[in-house]
Amino acid sequence: MRNVLLPLMALFAAAASAQTLTRVVFQADPTAFPNPDRGLNTSSNFNYRDFSAVRAKGSSLTRPYIRLDEYRDRPLPQDFLDQLTAGFQEARRVGIKLIPRFSYNYAIGDPDATSAQIQSHLQQLAPIFAANQDVISLVEAGFIGAWGEWHHSTSASDSPAAEAEVVQALMAAVPSSRMIAIRYPADLRRLQGSGPIRKSEAFTGTLRARLGSHQDCFLASADDWGTWGLVYDAATQRWKKGLNSVTQDKAYIARNAAFAPVGGETCNVNPPRSSCRVALSELAYLHWTYLNQEFEPQVIQAFKDEGCFDEINRRLGYRFDLTEASFSPAVTAGESLKLNFRLVNRGFASMFNARPLFVVLRNAGQRFVFPLKEDPRSWSPGASKKVSVTLPLSPSVPSGAYTLSLWLPDQAISIRDNPLYAVRFANDGVWDAEAGDNVLSMNVRICEGTAPVTSSSRFRVLRAVFRIPQHDTARGCR
Repeated sequence: MRNVLLPLMALFAAAASAQTLTRVVFQADPTAFPNPDRGLNTSSNFNYRDFSAVRAKGSSLTRPYIRLDEYRDRPLPQDFLDQLTAGFQEARRVGIKLIPRFSYNYAIGDPDATSAQIQSHLQQLAPIFAANQDVISLVEAGFIGAWGEWHHSTSASDSPAAEAEVVQALMAAVPSSRMIAIRYPADLRRLQGSGPIRKSEAFTGTLRARLGSHQDCFLASADDWGTWGLVYDAATQRWKKGLNSVTQDKAYIARNAAFAPVGGETCNVNPPRSSCRVALSELAYLHWTYLNQEFEPQVIQAFKDEGCFDEINRRLGYRFDLTEASFSPAVTAGESLKLNFRLVNRGFASMFNARPLFVVLRNAGQRFVFPLKEDPRSWSPGASKKVSVTLPLSPSVPSGAYTLSLWLPDQAISIRDNPLYAVRFANDGVWDAEAGDNVLSMNVRICEGTAPVTSSSRFRVLRAVFRIPQHDTARGCR
């Protein structure tokens, strides 16, 4: 079924204002389900491309460690680059997105690469990032030190100067549509320079506006094993307790997270800090978008035993809950359809990747698609958002019954029509998995010419039966 794109032209407000609108109240869906760019992620081995298991585990995200151990002092060979391309193609086939992290080792004390070598490798990787940005959710900065976590570098790549060089190279190699997550708040603060991302600069593609946070020992100790409250002492070349307290660092990350992603993993059980009570509080405060569901297994099991695992699964990232909608139940082709809807973001975080929003009118043969000037990234956690639009219909739209839906597909044309990359709302009975639409009504009438709606009809939306009022020649289809 092809999409017919109908731009929003001059609005026929007089015709729309005469319409009696049908109001629908929606029921929340309490279940957990995957959505793009958010949720419980898996870990995967990029070399073996074991991505088929990601969807089976209820995830839309996986974080592959991409090991560069053999290339610490030499260029990346073409066969390795070809394997990367094949891995991205497999992710696209399965319908998932990736959070790549590159590393030259997998243990403290093992060698990594110099800043110069990292920059050279990033130049080689740039074309692959560009060709596959559609299936990259974000990139963890990686490359430096043990596990690519920016500590214990054997090549002095974790000095402030080297880290700045690597971040500049990352910014050049990774398309500006994608963000980079930094391991330590102290590094993030230094790289951003003048405080967290401001609203005026959000999503502008600058270095400051593209930096988020990943934390690899969430809840593990009072400072999460050095995540919080540290600065780098250049004189001793060691990390030490700095001027920024744990509380100040967390406040910084929370503010930055209004416009950039936060995620990571746990690394050891540490009650009571690793309890559900603390976890839920900090996940909400820091606006987490993704969490590794496989590590650390004892912490994840404790979440299940204490009863918060499902809530974490539901609330990571965004979770859009439609509360109500009102719309024109019947419209004459050539006039305008009016639509209002209200939703609440019940997730921990906002979206961070650009995503379009469309209104869709669909019958058995066609989809008429209306782009809206609305940025879903502005739908903040805990906030209610009302959207009101008036949609001019072409006189050529065939008469009949239509399904009215909201569609949030991927920004990338390459995967836009794949429903696995479309956003599902957290409501009972609205999700059309085949189309990737969120259905508001299954019976909006488009009338031809001056034909009136002459009788009252019933249609079922969600769990309620709604009545379309009778229309005379002055209202609705006329």
